Amino acid sequence: MSIAHLFSAVVLGCAYVLASTAGAAADLDKSDAEFMQKAALSGMMEIEASQLAKSAAQSPNVKAYAEQMIRDHTAVAKLQNELALQKDIVLPKTLSPDVTARIDQLRDLQGEAFDRTYIQQFGVAAHEEAVGLFEYASRSSVDVDIKAFAAQTLPALRGHLQMAQTLQEQLLKDGK
Repeated sequence: MSIAHLFSAVVLGCAYVLASTAGAAADLDKSDAEFMQKAALSGMMEIEASQLAKSAAQSPNVKAYAEQMIRDHTAVAKLQNELALQKDIVLPKTLSPDVTARIDQLRDLQGEAFDRTYIQQFGVAAHEEAVGLFEYASRSSVDVDIKAFAAQTLPALRGHLQMAQTLQEQLLKDGK
């Protein structure tokens, strides 16, 4: 199954969960709210860094990866925002200063250095962290809807990580 088909299945599954639990906001476990906030920040970071990469990357493959990250993370953010509204969770609207600084440092790079840094920091490292976050939430969340959201999003995040790792290997090989 392609990443696009897998991601479509995730979006449809999350939409079903959201529709079937409308109005079910209740007292929420603190760790579930923290997961939702961390996941929102992770997604915002991916979108912002990828918007930069879409225009600044040298490699067509890196540009294509960035475009897919924008599409996929924007779709997940929409579903997550709907779920957060149902659960009365306030999600962050801006990135933290340290993430903004990392994106600013990326903005100062060009060519192969830009591509390698974007893929390492915002492809591989960010997705390793996101996969860990979503794996934990898919096992440990108390709220069934948040648990389902994490579980249904996880395959796409794993796919993103695998794509980033492949690109990283390709960039290293091409740079030699």
